[in-house]
Amino acid sequence: MKGNNGLNKGFYARNAEMEDVQAAVDLFNRVSQHYLGINEADPESIGTEWEAPGFSPGEDILLVFDPDNTLVGYVEVWSNATPPVHPYVWARVDPEFEKDGIGEYLLGWGEERAREAIDRCPENTRVAMRSAANARMDYLKDLLQRWGMEGIRHSFRM
Repeated sequence: MKGNNGLNKGFYARNAEMEDVQAAVDLFNRVSQHYLGINEADPESIGTEWEAPGFSPGEDILLVFDPDNTLVGYVEVWSNATPPVHPYVWARVDPEFEKDGIGEYLLGWGEERAREAIDRCPENTRVAMRSAANARMDYLKDLLQRWGMEGIRHSFRM
């Protein structure tokens, strides 16, 4: 059953605060352990990102919590470039909750937040939302494709 906010009953969303860094790291690492067998985040690097000039966790991040107050969904929108012609949307959903509509909810919010960048771009400028997914993160790749995105670049890390 969906609640008034579009999430399953008992789930709720709110913007991030600096006190949420550890909960975010824990979520990111649950996801990366599930798909990649590694931890991809640590509190220091995430805290540094959240303090980047032009980025505001209270405006640029939305968190989704389950009824037990555990962070199960996360989206951030980076639109601090000048001009912000490629707002970048980055999301994660706890693997146990991938079928609960959280990813769709987060991408909806992310897209709306990314659209706000249009007003900060010169008239007639093409603005295109971007995102990324690790090739082994099937859920995220499928979610982005269902959202109308398509893969245009691939990269390798060493």
